[in-house]
Amino acid sequence: MAQPPGSGVPTGTVAFTVTDGVTTVNLTGTVDGSGVAAVSTPLPTGNYTITGVYSGDTNFTGSSDTETQTVI
Repeated sequence: MAQPPGSGVPTGTVAFTVTDGVTTVNLTGTVDGSGVAAVSTPLPTGNYTITGVYSGDTNFTGSSDTETQTVI
């Protein structure tokens, strides 16, 4: 998601929104020492739109991305 201006590891948070078009779940993950933010939540079978919004920090610009995932 975030592109480095030079080097280093991103810090901060990623706000995740998970929706099936009816129900929306909001989750926040903290970026760890390897530059990864992860969250988990049980989801029933279905199609979901997942959006992640990175907050950015002093060295990395914030960014966002949206994907569709299917839980089977």
